[in-house]
Amino acid sequence: MVICVFIMTDPTERQQERISKSSSDRLRAQLVRSGVDEGEVVQMDRGELKAAAAQIEVEKPGHMDARLQPLPDDGDELFQPPQVVAPNQEYEVLKMKMELRKLELEAEREARQAEAESRKLEAEARMAEREAEVRRAEREAEARKAEAEREAEARRAEREAERETRRMELEMELRKSELQAIESRAEMMSQAPPA
Repeated sequence: MVICVFIMTDPTERQQERISKSSSDRLRAQLVRSGVDEGEVVQMDRGELKAAAAQIEVEKPGHMDARLQPLPDDGDELFQPPQVVAPNQEYEVLKMKMELRKLELEAEREARQAEAESRKLEAEARMAEREAEVRRAEREAEARKAEAEREAEARRAEREAERETRRMELEMELRKSELQAIESRAEMMSQAPPA
């Protein structure tokens, strides 16, 4: 069993009241946070815990000024020395700065994503426009080809009609010539003396 002997000045009534109202577990946690060896703290009974907590309270820097001020409402802060409080505040400031930087980075990332999405949509629109232009050009080429085929067919039909007309004209001339030849022969035969 470990026996701790503390030489101390008396804590204020308010401090004594707060220490008395704190649970043994809370007093142990506060003593460990204040730098007391955990092995010793575990072996202390309730009276020793209260005495050690009172000793730490009166050893705080500025103890005399502290007697004139009310104790904090949160019992967890009761036994924290200034060298622990200041780093906690620095930590909170650093934490807030990191959170702010995180938000800034997230906003930048979202802006980059939005810009990339916008570029992607623009590229897709250009691609769709080019595809529409290609389809339009293909339709125009097909229309020109169909028109050329219709014109060629019309020219073929016209040439065929001209050939048919010429053939009919030649046949008529041939028949006319044949008729004239027959008429000439018949006339000659009718003029010839009978034998």
